This record gives sequence, C-alpha cells and structure tokens, in this order.
Amino acid sequence: MEPTLQTLDAITLCGVARTFTGATRHQIPDLWMEAVPKIFALEGRQGDTTYGACIGMNTKEGDDYGFVYMAAVEVGPTAAEVEGMTTVVAPAGRYAVYTFDDHISKFSEFVDAVWRDLFPTSGLTRRSAPDFERYDERWDPETGMGPVDYFIPVE
Repeated sequence: MEPTLQTLDAITLCGVARTFTGATRHQIPDLWMEAVPKIFALEGRQGDTTYGACIGMNTKEGDDYGFVYMAAVEVGPTAAEVEGMTTVVAPAGRYAVYTFDDHISKFSEFVDAVWRDLFPTSGLTRRSAPDFERYDERWDPETGMGPVDYFIPVE
C-alpha cells in the first residue's frame, strides 16, 4: 500500500491525553469512552471529525515503548485552554496518508504494519510533529467500520 501525500494547513487539537505502552495500548478504547463526551462539549469545536493523535513517544524497543496518545477534536487556533484537557498543534506541511478500511479492532495491527513494513519502504523521511488518525464522516462509531486516514508528517 502506497501512501497518498497531502499538504495540510495547521490544525489545533484539544482532547484527553494519556500515556500508553505496548502492553497497555489495548486500553485506548477506554480513553475514547472517557473523552468523547468531553470533546464534543468543548466550546469552539470545529466540526464533528475526531482525531487520535500520538503527541509524544520514547525510543525504547519492544513492548517497553511508551507514547502519549490523545482523543481529540479540532478547535480554533485561539481556543482557550481547558483544565484537564491537552491542546496541541499539528503543524502545516506534508503528510503521508495511509487509509485503513476494516473494523477498528484491527487498527493497532494496521499501525504496526505501517511502521514495520510500509513507511520504511516508502522512501519518505518523517519530520518531527504529531502523527494522527482522522475519523471523518465516513467513519461509523456504532459499527466500528469506515475508512480512517492515518497521517504521518514527512519532509
């Protein structure tokens, strides 16, 4: 699977963030359950698209790696900080986009395949910025089905 390349404007994301490891990443759906009521109640929310963003990563190997993941929505760039929520900017620039189209229970396997097999052979160079998945109008949270686009910032 070859990625498509997209150039995006900066987007400001606000949501609930937690640190996970390879051993605890199966708990990400619990984060979404906690976050959805909060992120859809945010003042200044822009649209109904939701985002899962990896906003921090350590460099340990194997299942000992850790990452900060947030369930978020887009807000305006001047949105006020909200206590208990995290705000980050996904900067403008080029992104390699891989599209997942299966049941969401298989999404972590898809991300593993992207980083293990697909991105390393793409010839692209990652740049320092959050990578994120975007759940737009094609996504059906009731069935867990629908395309999800996974964005990796590239040079």
